[in-house]
Amino acid sequence: MNFNEKRFAFVDIETTGPNSKKDKVIDVSVKIVENNQLISSYESLVNPQRYIPSFIQNFTGIKPEMVEGKPVFKDIAEDLYNILDGCIFVAHNVRFDYNFLKAEFERVGISFNASKLCTVKLSRNLFPEHKRHNLDSVIERCNLKIDIRHRAEADCLALVQFWDYLHENFETDYLFKAIAQQLDFIRTPLNVEKAMIENLPQGCGVYVMSSSKNGFPLYIGKSTNIKERVMQHFTGGLKSKKDMQILKQVEDISAIETPGEFSALMLEASMIRQHKPLLNKRLRDYKQLYKAELSKCKNGIFSVEVKEFDFIDPNKSYLGLFRTKKDFNKLLLRLAKDFDLCHKLLGIEKAKDSCFNYNLEKCKGACIGKEKIQEHNKRLLKAFKKYEIQKWPFDGMVLLKEGNVSHLIHNWCYLKKVENQSDLDDCLNTSFEYNFNYDDYLIMKKFLNGNYNYDVLSNANSFEE
Repeated sequence: MNFNEKRFAFVDIETTGPNSKKDKVIDVSVKIVENNQLISSYESLVNPQRYIPSFIQNFTGIKPEMVEGKPVFKDIAEDLYNILDGCIFVAHNVRFDYNFLKAEFERVGISFNASKLCTVKLSRNLFPEHKRHNLDSVIERCNLKIDIRHRAEADCLALVQFWDYLHENFETDYLFKAIAQQLDFIRTPLNVEKAMIENLPQGCGVYVMSSSKNGFPLYIGKSTNIKERVMQHFTGGLKSKKDMQILKQVEDISAIETPGEFSALMLEASMIRQHKPLLNKRLRDYKQLYKAELSKCKNGIFSVEVKEFDFIDPNKSYLGLFRTKKDFNKLLLRLAKDFDLCHKLLGIEKAKDSCFNYNLEKCKGACIGKEKIQEHNKRLLKAFKKYEIQKWPFDGMVLLKEGNVSHLIHNWCYLKKVENQSDLDDCLNTSFEYNFNYDDYLIMKKFLNGNYNYDVLSNANSFEE
């Protein structure tokens, strides 16, 4: 690829803080380079319409009085978008500058996407012998002439000088190869109209990529920002085999918006089980599962039994669910190694005396009384903690709240979406069929064990928006 024919937008910004969702841009500089020539520049202070923290004032030298009377981002958005449109977006730690400007554009109703090049990564590629690649180190190493730091125009100028330095000190083919390796560029699928992607919603939900309209789904995914996530499939070097297949085969992209992330995760799991898309490898239905249960022998030794999965008793805890017995046995061997568990007590080997691992100093000797059984039992429980199926921790049904709707859950089974008091009253007089699903369990466990809003119906039997 001949990058001399491309237009590069070198960008630097200063902000009120590090969070692109909460903080605002206060200083922006863009320098456009084409054919290794600086052809235009744009600089502006921006009024964030909020206080600039003192540490930011000290860091950048930008005081509140300096942004008084300056344009807010909405006032410069259209001009800035037109300058950046069609350019490769270049910045030092490009994700920071790109995400901030993208967020600012979104706040004023503008969808912004661009191919990206990070000069930090480029520096690491071209100067692997050096450990530090922050802008101060680059300026010193390349002897760049910059009067001040941490102002957008000066830092942006440093990037342009660094670009010139690279062209002067590296052969063109070698430099272009390094740029290509670091470039996150956007590819549009051949059989997908650009408007189809542009019109995707930017809210939470599920997206479906199909080989044709109303055709067989290739891939089903979820995101808190559908459009941005879909774009990521077509951005960068497409090193993922899945993304390469999507790029070649996709002809239709559709989306279903949801009230929040919980709905999106549950819908994604349900749709993947139903349609079994070619490129989804997780969240599929299995014809048979196996459950691992803890059993206790007369002498107090904990052991593990594996049985075919028939149902889950919500009043019991289980050590885990497994697709095959082979998967369980493989995990058991790994946990025995990681937690110094006895192969004899686990039933992995039969021995009259000590287990073989005791002779290798990989067992603490519970098999011959060298270690207390209680200590071995504790390590066994700790080893399986990550894979445990918890018993239902609530006294009754639970309403998990999400926006203007709620979700009725009981005994780790999803029962119904509840939108109002009438729905809830109907639910409380309905006999539900309980169907446990392991993937749904993992989703519900995350939300019910986290800091999410829910009511236990034994304590609250009214619907509240």
